[in-house]
Amino acid sequence: MPRRLLIIMIGLIALVGLGTGIILLVNKSPSLQNVVLKLSNTADETNANQLANQNTNPAPTETPEQQRLIYVARNFAEQFGSGTNQNNSANLREAQQWGTKNFNDYLNRQIALGSGPSTPYRATVTKVLVVNITKQATTTAAVTIGAQREETIDQAVTTYTQNLLIDLLKQGDDWKVNAATWAAR
Repeated sequence: MPRRLLIIMIGLIALVGLGTGIILLVNKSPSLQNVVLKLSNTADETNANQLANQNTNPAPTETPEQQRLIYVARNFAEQFGSGTNQNNSANLREAQQWGTKNFNDYLNRQIALGSGPSTPYRATVTKVLVVNITKQATTTAAVTIGAQREETIDQAVTTYTQNLLIDLLKQGDDWKVNAATWAAR
């Protein structure tokens, strides 16, 4: 074996042995474990600070109340607007957690109109792209959702955008959907 290769192999074995020895030493000594953890946390904080300093996005300008409104509207729209004719209106049942009693009565009427699985297969998946609070008072609000919708009929898929107009009422500390209407495509 050439001398150069032998020296490289001995060096690698020495490094592996040294690394193994350090790991065993740290594992047996709680005080050394604390030192290693502190060094690791310091490095993590430094990296986090560097990433935070690189962030040029402005802070959100919504108030906490507006953030709650947006949260309800976004989650409602994605549940209300996504469904299939094979799941017995499960999306409407799930959307009821966001609705007022009056709106849930409307959803129950829509669920009753459904007759169970039918053909051809139809499914719609809704993804919220934009949430715009168009009116907000103490106990009422209006929100326009800009959504991307993907509709599948049998195996044909159509993607389009559509707005959902939502009226909300504040009940206690919670915002609830009181009406929802899809705008024309």
